[in-house]
This record gives sequence, structure tokens and C-alpha cells, in this order.
Amino acid sequence: MSKKALVLFVLLLFGLVGAQQGLAAQEPASFGHTWKSFSAKEKEAFLIGVATAVQLTCEPLAIVKGKDNKPTIDQKRYAQCFNDFAGIDRVKVVSGMDDFYNDSRNIFIPLQGAYRLTIMKLRGIKIDDMLSEARKYGNAVRKKLEEERGTAK
Repeated sequence: MSKKALVLFVLLLFGLVGAQQGLAAQEPASFGHTWKSFSAKEKEAFLIGVATAVQLTCEPLAIVKGKDNKPTIDQKRYAQCFNDFAGIDRVKVVSGMDDFYNDSRNIFIPLQGAYRLTIMKLRGIKIDDMLSEARKYGNAVRKKLEEERGTAK
């Protein structure tokens, strides 16, 4: 991994931790509140982190033996893998995630779920069933957080 990618990844992690800590005093803390608290640069850093993780995942999956039996990257396999999880204009993704978390029913769906569902929706894939399941999961997360804080209803 390049030094620049590593630095961006570390900055993303610190940004997420800082945002989570800053929201700890607010009620109720959730993934959606975290996303909404991000500045435009922090949202872009999140997407850079996702793209970096996707790159790190896809590259080994695309390694094949070349003509001389040395490992090489099959660019078509790599592109297919990468584009399944990334490869959409970041402005559209940020706007889509903003819209996603503007729906209060989605506020406890984790960031990675919101990202994946947003990507799928932007590609024209019907997400109704998956969104329903993600909301059930988000509600379970909310209940668990409330129990841990002693504020369960």
C-alpha cells in the first residue's frame, strides 16, 4: 500500500473516532448522526477510505499467472471487482448518502450498509427488500445501544 493511501486511511480512522466521541454527548448517537456531522472533506475522506479498502481487497483477487508464470494483475477482473464496490462519482455518492440518512428510518444503519445500499440504488438496483432488512438491523443496534446506556424504552 502506498504511503499516501496509508496516511489517508489513518486520517479516516481518526476522523471517525473523533466524530463518534463528539457525538457521544448528544442524544441519540447513531451512524446517521455521525455521517451528518462530517464536513465535506470528512465525507470525501470516508469515500477515499472505502476506495482504498476496495483496492486492497480487489487486487489480490485479480492476481493471475502471467505468460512467464509470474503473478500479474488481470485488469478486467480488477476493474469488475473495484467497480462493484466503488467507481461512482463521489459527489453522487455523498449526495445519495445524505439523502439516505435524511430518512429517519435509516439513521441507525451502519455507514458501510448505507454506502452499499446507496451504490446499488445509484446503479438502478432495486433495494427495497435489502433496505427493509437493514432497517431491522438498525433498530436492533438502536435497542442495544439504549440498553447499554440504560435508556431503553
